[in-house]
Amino acid sequence: MVKLEDPTIPYADVIPRRRRDRATPDGQSYRLGAPGYDWRAVYSEPGTRVVIAARERALSEVTVEDSVKVIGTVGGLLVDMGFQVFPAKAMTGGDLRPSLIVWIGGDTTATEERAHLAAGAILGVSVGSSAPLVS
Repeated sequence: MVKLEDPTIPYADVIPRRRRDRATPDGQSYRLGAPGYDWRAVYSEPGTRVVIAARERALSEVTVEDSVKVIGTVGGLLVDMGFQVFPAKAMTGGDLRPSLIVWIGGDTTATEERAHLAAGAILGVSVGSSAPLVS
């Protein structure tokens, strides 16, 4: 009798483990005021720029993995539609003026974060959880 074994079983956790391990450092780049980088190295040509940012609570140790999944989904959709998508840290230098900010914020936003977003006076979309509607 021949015993068949799936050769991929030892590697089944590779992608989920990498997501778990990278969620916190990857999530930090979506924090308002995160250390900046040269965004022109990513997109040198002109285009419609969108920045994705997340509130502190969405990037907490408990929720960061889910927030990064949402960021990836929203960012992927925007890229598929032809937008140039940047994390919040691309705005730190002050020379990136996006056309839209996507805010991963949940149902509440801290006062200082709200002030930071309002100071930019940029069109925004909020993505997050809220209390379920009861009829």
